[in-house]
Amino acid sequence: MNWLTVTVLVLLAVYVLNETVTVEGFVGLRSDVAEEEYGWTRDLRYKSVNVDVQGLGVGTDFCRAVSRGTEASLRISCALGGRDGMNTMEYNTPTVGEGFRMSRDEYWKMRPRGGRLRANYCRIVKDITGEWYASCVVPGFAGEERDTDPGPNIADLLEAYEGILVWWRWRDDQTNYAGDLTYTPVGRPEFPTLNAIVSRGLELNRWPVAAQEAGLPAPPALDYLRLGDFGDARSLRAIATWVWWDNHEDSTILELGSRDGSRIVLGLYGGGRTLVSMDSALNVVETATYYFEIWDCQQRIFRLNAPMSAARIGEWQHVAVTTVGTEDWQTTWQFWIDGVMVAESAGRMSPTMEMTENYIGRKLRGCLRDFRMYSTPFGPRIADAIEWSRPTLQGGAV
Repeated sequence: MNWLTVTVLVLLAVYVLNETVTVEGFVGLRSDVAEEEYGWTRDLRYKSVNVDVQGLGVGTDFCRAVSRGTEASLRISCALGGRDGMNTMEYNTPTVGEGFRMSRDEYWKMRPRGGRLRANYCRIVKDITGEWYASCVVPGFAGEERDTDPGPNIADLLEAYEGILVWWRWRDDQTNYAGDLTYTPVGRPEFPTLNAIVSRGLELNRWPVAAQEAGLPAPPALDYLRLGDFGDARSLRAIATWVWWDNHEDSTILELGSRDGSRIVLGLYGGGRTLVSMDSALNVVETATYYFEIWDCQQRIFRLNAPMSAARIGEWQHVAVTTVGTEDWQTTWQFWIDGVMVAESAGRMSPTMEMTENYIGRKLRGCLRDFRMYSTPFGPRIADAIEWSRPTLQGGAV
C-alpha cells in the first residue's frame, strides 16, 4: 500500500466520520452545549432544539437563541452534531442589530437549500406594509424565503394576526405580539413566569377565596396597567380577552380615553346583591353585567350590555365585543361570552382619533389572559381564539 492509497483512505475515513457515521447515529448529539461560549448567554424565551441544519438526514445540530446581553446582539446559533469540543457557534443567523427579526411564534421546518433538505428556522414576522407572514432562514446561509405552506397551526396563527392592533398573551411574558404599544404597571400587578406551561396571566388586586371565606376584607384595588398612546381609536373594531373574577365589583377591563372626555370602555357593572325567592326559600344571588360604551367628549353615544349575571366568579370566561362590518361611522356591535353571541345593537364608532389616557384592569380583582384588539371584525374567529388559548389557562381556586 503506497502513500497515495493511505492518504485516500484517511480522507475517506474523515468524510465517513463527518457524514455517514453522523447519519447512522454513531456520532450524534452534542454533550458540550450546557454552557455558552464566553460572553454569550442563552435566551430562554426561544426554543432550544436538536435539528438537522447540515442536511445529513439526522437532527443532531443543537440550535438556540443567544446574545451578548443586548437585544441587538440576539441571534440563532447552532452547534453542529458530532463535533464535541469544537466551536459551538458554527452556524449562525445575522443578529437583530443586523436586521434579523425574532419571534416567539417560531418553528423549524425541513426545506431544500443548497442541494439538501435542511432545517430552517421559521417564524411569523411583519413586513413594511403591515402584512404578517412566515419567513424561513437556514442558520449559516444568507437570505430568507417566505413559507407559503406553513402548516395548519401556523396558518391559524397567521389568520389570528389579520387586523391585529394589540396582543398581550400573558401566558409567560409581557410582550405585545402585535406592535409597539407598551404599558407601565401601577401598584403591584403580578405577571406570569417565563416558559410557564399554564398560567393565570396578569393578576390584579387578588382576593383569594380562602380570605373571602374567612371574612377578611378585600385589599385596596391599586393594581392596573397604564397604556401608552393608542393612536386612532376610530380603527378599533374588536376587543377580546379571557377574564377571571375573584368577585363582582364595578371595574373596567379596558379604558381608552382622550383629554376631551371621549372614551371607549369595556367593564363590569352592578356588583351588588339581589334577593331572589325560589321554592319558598330566600336566596342571595350576586348579579353583575358586562357593558361596552363609547363616549364623545362628555356625552355617551353608545352602550351595549351583556345579560345580567353573565359574569361568573371563580372561573375563566372569554369576553369579546366586535363590530359586524368595517363601516367608518355607523355599525353594529356584538357581545360574545364564551363563544356565544349574547347581545347585539346598532351603534357608532369612536369619533376620536387620539387616545392618550388608557388603562387596563382598573379596580379589577382577578386575572386577564390573551388580550387582543383588532381593526377588523372578530366574530368568525372567536371560536378559534378560545380553543387556541384554553389549554394554557390555569384554573382552580386561589
